Amino acid sequence: MSERVSALLVHTDREPVNALGYRLEEQGVTVRHASTCCEARVVLKSDDPPHLVFADTTLEDGGWMDLVTLA
Repeated sequence: MSERVSALLVHTDREPVNALGYRLEEQGVTVRHASTCCEARVVLKSDDPPHLVFADTTLEDGGWMDLVTLA
């Protein structure tokens, strides 16, 4: 059985990424959300980290480069 692909959408405002999340889900991707680098860290360090990460360029407590470092 193949593993289901998962994605993490990290953003301060959920409205602009709703369409992306819906499209990913239509393709069978499990979508999770976080609004800060701190929240994303919990997901990235979990036993089931996402395969893909989409992020705002700036967040309340960091930016996309911080997420790359965490991943």
